[in-house]
Amino acid sequence: MKPRWHIKDIIDLEYFLGKDTPSETDRNIYLEHIRPLTDADSKRGTPRFILRQWLDYRRASEKEKLGADAILPGEVFDEIHQLLCYLLMIAGIAIGSGLAFSLLTYKGTEPLNISLYLGMIVGTQLLLILFLLSALIIGMFRRSAARASVLYAFLGSLLIKMILFIKDSAMKKLSAAQRTSLEAAVGLAKGKKTVYGHLFYLPLFIMAQLFGMGFNIGVLGATLLRVIGADIAFGWQSTLQLSPNLVYQAVRLIALPWSWFVEKSVAHPTLAQIEGSRIILKDGIWRLATADLVSWWPFLCFAVLCYGFLPRLMLFISALILQYRSLGRLTFNHSVCNNLLRRMETPVVSVKSDSIDIQSSLQEHQSIKKTFKLNPDDANAVVLISDDIFEQCDDLVLNQLIQKNIGNYQIVRKIRIGADKLADKKKIADLGHVHVLILQEAWQPPIKEILLFLQEIRKTIGNKAIIEVMMIGRPKPHTIFTPVNEENFKIWLQKINSLADPYLSAERLVTDEQ
Repeated sequence: MKPRWHIKDIIDLEYFLGKDTPSETDRNIYLEHIRPLTDADSKRGTPRFILRQWLDYRRASEKEKLGADAILPGEVFDEIHQLLCYLLMIAGIAIGSGLAFSLLTYKGTEPLNISLYLGMIVGTQLLLILFLLSALIIGMFRRSAARASVLYAFLGSLLIKMILFIKDSAMKKLSAAQRTSLEAAVGLAKGKKTVYGHLFYLPLFIMAQLFGMGFNIGVLGATLLRVIGADIAFGWQSTLQLSPNLVYQAVRLIALPWSWFVEKSVAHPTLAQIEGSRIILKDGIWRLATADLVSWWPFLCFAVLCYGFLPRLMLFISALILQYRSLGRLTFNHSVCNNLLRRMETPVVSVKSDSIDIQSSLQEHQSIKKTFKLNPDDANAVVLISDDIFEQCDDLVLNQLIQKNIGNYQIVRKIRIGADKLADKKKIADLGHVHVLILQEAWQPPIKEILLFLQEIRKTIGNKAIIEVMMIGRPKPHTIFTPVNEENFKIWLQKINSLADPYLSAERLVTDEQ
């Protein structure tokens, strides 16, 4: 059975993934707390299960470190989201009832016009529902256009701004660093549209439906209270010369959703009642019959229920189902999660002076690889190597380091780049949809030309193919596989992160200790 994930879990996962923790720590967590579970049940050996166990352990450790009262970003998000749901529901009830009471203020001199009631309460809601549906469809099927929309970007950032603004008591329990991490974690999660899709827009959509349901409950409650507590007369009028028969046909059409199970005398006014409730200002109210004037209120209540409340309820349920399925379909195969899985599965390998002990713990490493797959498939990959170091790159050492430290890739080609820009473009165009590994010297700065080169590769191989920049240090006389200077690696990492590509990452190919 797949472990159940919630949005708060995604936020906490991004929060902890954003923290710089030693590889040895992640590996110890895996060996001591996760591997015994996967050994006992092989079906648990999936990235989804392993990452959830890792997250639960990190949460427990953070609580132990900061104290039992410490609040993690996911808990803050979840608590504030629930609070906002309640507040919006209450606000909807208050606004709906207030509007209904104002529209149903009856002075006794002339009937209330049902056109105004229907237009302001039912008509505007139908237009808003169509707008929300359009926004949701755009978010699901036209993400490229949605990202370019200022309105879409505004809606996407509204939830986190509301969270950071409203719940001061919860936020005060977080340190300044944690508050920054909360905003960064939600921002990262929202920014990974290729990974999480519309998942982080659904809470806002759900809250909008809760407000809408509250609004219609308020309208229905206020309408029923006014009808029960006062003698209200309803009628219709129009500057257009509409015949009673045309109004009757329109009313019948509107009442179709409920007229099949409600008596016709209750479902909507009859033709005679419509003729008897027509408002003609010069004739006054004295000629209108009470039975005709009160025949409208059940129709109005059913219209609010059918065209206001029920669509909101259906959208609310649909959004919850969509959120549940979206969470269930998450594969966690983007670069950051892959790197974490790799750190957990890779045994400690030491680099001794200028040589690399690539045979150490190989047997243990291979046995752990069988526990779970780093990638969904045994992915074919090509390696791009700069012309400067191509001749010095030993295939055996490179393949062993990739298998041990980068991933379980099947290297199908080695491509020489950097000698001719036009030739490089042609080679990129011929890559096809494969994973790409790039051997890069970290001591060389990440200039704009290199970043554009990475973006060209992304356009060629597709949105979800892995691009790994394998970092090595300054070459030695007898080997190019040297450890990376930490400052150089951080510079490269910042530049690569600035591209906001969840399937692009930088990883040390050689380190002093892994």
